Amino acid sequence: TRYDKLAVVYRAAAVLRAVTLWLKRLGDMP
Repeated sequence: TRYDKLAVVYRAAAVLRAVTLWLKRLGDMP
């Protein structure tokens, strides 16, 4: 259904955001 697709997109966006923040934190470390 359309809600399933929306859930998949939302989850993908959340994972992408978490990975980006994590990589940024790693990059800031000396």
